[in-house]
Amino acid sequence: HVSMAEEGPKRKRDRGREATFPAYRLRRRSEFLPGRSNIYVLDTAPCPSDGEELIALAGSNNCINIYERDTLQPINTIGSDCHGAEGTITGLQFADHALWSACTDGMIRSWDLRKSNKKAVCILQGHNKEPFNCIAANPSSKLLAGGTDKIGEDASIYIWDLRTGRAPVTQFTESHSDDITQVKFSPRTPNYLASGSTDGLVCLFDLSLMEEEESLMSVKNSESSVAIVGFYGPHSEHVYCLTHQESIHLWDLSEVEPIATQSDIRGDMADKFGVWVDYLINCHYQKSSDKLYLVAGDHRGGLHILHANLPEMQPLGLITGGHTA
Repeated sequence: HVSMAEEGPKRKRDRGREATFPAYRLRRRSEFLPGRSNIYVLDTAPCPSDGEELIALAGSNNCINIYERDTLQPINTIGSDCHGAEGTITGLQFADHALWSACTDGMIRSWDLRKSNKKAVCILQGHNKEPFNCIAANPSSKLLAGGTDKIGEDASIYIWDLRTGRAPVTQFTESHSDDITQVKFSPRTPNYLASGSTDGLVCLFDLSLMEEEESLMSVKNSESSVAIVGFYGPHSEHVYCLTHQESIHLWDLSEVEPIATQSDIRGDMADKFGVWVDYLINCHYQKSSDKLYLVAGDHRGGLHILHANLPEMQPLGLITGGHTA
């Protein structure tokens, strides 16, 4: 947990090269399971719930921990015995009072955090019980989406309307030809859904139309396996994509050609700024400044904050002390 208030510029030495950054203040640090360094955090999901700021973390031990976001004090734990014996949690998403988890056992589960009972209150499945890689929920439209592995010829995006029951209202199988790695709803337009896949494509759907051919609005090609997708801009009119090759692509929703593409961020940061970046984590859009920030990591545990929506990406800050790898 990091405070973005700057403490002032500090000279940092990065693998033999010098760079000047603002140093940000680490506010809180918490272990997922104290004393167990072999547990990995697989996904996080923040949520305001009943005025209480919460964050959920999924661990490689198949447990979900719920924390108070400002203090990182543990509030609740959903143990591994509440999930199936097989599978790995691949995604978390809050919607209203419920926390949803996707799992490679082919199930999407809903947990009511207001209840002391740790049993799932709802379980959703695809038609063929495919493993789920990702999940997205849009509370304002009551829609939930899940993306699956490719099984046979199909990689599926399932859509549920949570008001109508547990059966999916539609299934998209034609838009992607390989594993679905990410689904994300637009924060501005509830029916807009972006998806990414290891086939390199980013697809945009309008879910006010439930037939796949009619729903598909546009297709972007990153020419690399897609890891992360998301919306940004004052009206969420742009989409970003991070790939497994550590590249970033920015598009306008209505255009096929990208606004910007940077395929060698690691090399560019090292050569131009003396900043050593090893991998990309995610982006954060700040509406008040209309800035898209890219968060990247290094293998020593440093987090680098980069300004992404510029003609040339620029480093803004370095966060240390929270992680060790």
